[in-house]
Amino acid sequence: MNQRERVALALREVKTLPTLPDVAVRLLETSDDPNVSTREIAAIVGGDMALASRVLKLVNSPFFGMSREVTSVQQALVIIGMANLRSMVLSSALVDLFDKEGAVGDFNRREFWKHSVAVAIAARALAKHTRVVDTEIAFTAGLLHDMGKVVVDRYLHPEFVRIVELLEDEDVPMTEAEMEVLGVNHAELGQHLAGRWNLPEILQEAVGFHHGPREATKHAPLAALVMTADAIARRAGVGQGGGADHPLYLSVLELCGLDLQKYDRIANDLSSVLEEQVTGFAREV
Repeated sequence: MNQRERVALALREVKTLPTLPDVAVRLLETSDDPNVSTREIAAIVGGDMALASRVLKLVNSPFFGMSREVTSVQQALVIIGMANLRSMVLSSALVDLFDKEGAVGDFNRREFWKHSVAVAIAARALAKHTRVVDTEIAFTAGLLHDMGKVVVDRYLHPEFVRIVELLEDEDVPMTEAEMEVLGVNHAELGQHLAGRWNLPEILQEAVGFHHGPREATKHAPLAALVMTADAIARRAGVGQGGGADHPLYLSVLELCGLDLQKYDRIANDLSSVLEEQVTGFAREV
C-alpha cells in the first residue's frame, strides 16, 4: 500500500478537513511574484478586518519593540517589510486551526502551539545563518510542520488518545506510535493537507519530510532545516512536540549547510532567547 492509499484509509471516516482562510491563500499566491506591490498586499490583508486587527496588535506588541504606534497595514509593510508581514498574516490565519486549550494525557495543546512557534522562529534563524532557503518560507514551514498532529487530534480523536497512551508507555517518537495505531504518520497527513490547500510544493515537501529530509525529492534542504529547528526547539525545552526526539544525523545538518560546531553554536544562542521570543509571539497572535 503506497502513501496515498494509507492516507486515504486513515481519513476514510473524515467528512471535512480544515480549510485555509482565503486571505492566506491569496498571500501565498503572491509569494512567487516579484512584481507584487505593497499596496496590493495591504489591500489583501485589509480585506479581512479581524485578521488585519490581529496583525496590527502583533506589530505593536513588545515582540517587535516599535518606538511608535503602527496604525495601518500599509505602514506595517513599510516598517517590517513584505516578507515579515506575510509570515505574520499566515501565522495569524493559522492560529485558529490550533486548538490551544486542554490536554490529552501528557499532550498539552497550548504547549504544542508554543512548540510550533518555536520551530518557526528557529527555522527562520537557521535560514538567516545558512542562506540555503528563504527566511519567510523557513518560518512558514516551521509553523506548519506538525499540522498533521492537529488533523489527528481534531478529526481522528479516539486514535489520537490511543497514540498518546502508547507514548506514555513507550519512549518512542510520535511517528512510530502513529504508524502503529493509524498506519500513517502526522508528516504524511500534514503533506496531504498542504496539498489540499494548494500550498507551494516546497512547503508540502517540508511538512511531509521533516522527519526524513533525505527522502525529499526536490526540497531536501528546507526539510532538513525544519528537522534541525525541531531539534533546537526540543533541546531548548520550549513547548511540547510530543513523543521522543528523532535522532539528528550529521547528514541532515549538511543538507541545510551546517556542521556540528555551527549547529551547537546556533542552538546554544537560540536556547537563551527562544522561550522569551515564543512567549511574546504566541501571546500576541
